[in-house]
Amino acid sequence: MNSLILTTTPSRDYELLDSGDGEKLERYGAVVVSRPDPQALWHKKLASAAWKSAHAKFSRTAERAEWKFDAHTPERWNIELAGLKFWIKPTAFKHVGIFPEQVSNWTWMQECIKKSAHPVKVLN
Repeated sequence: MNSLILTTTPSRDYELLDSGDGEKLERYGAVVVSRPDPQALWHKKLASAAWKSAHAKFSRTAERAEWKFDAHTPERWNIELAGLKFWIKPTAFKHVGIFPEQVSNWTWMQECIKKSAHPVKVLN
């Protein structure tokens, strides 16, 4: 069996700005999002002002989980990654609708589909 290691390249519509202390700060298009990430076990690098300036923040307590959007942030918006267009729509369980770390897989699939001599069906 052959191994294939895929890496992601920078994108104008997605950027991991910082992570740590159980959270991550990301940019999807023009919108900066702050949300929990239990895998971010290290300390944050950016100052707290960068985190406080996020346009959308997810918070969770024992009673509720919710997104808080600043006054000018839509509840859904478009971005483009690897030539694919996506709606970003934060959910009640902290997700935003896509996993940007999968971009290299999408690119690889697009290349395989283009090379295929047969119709291809893909289930996501």
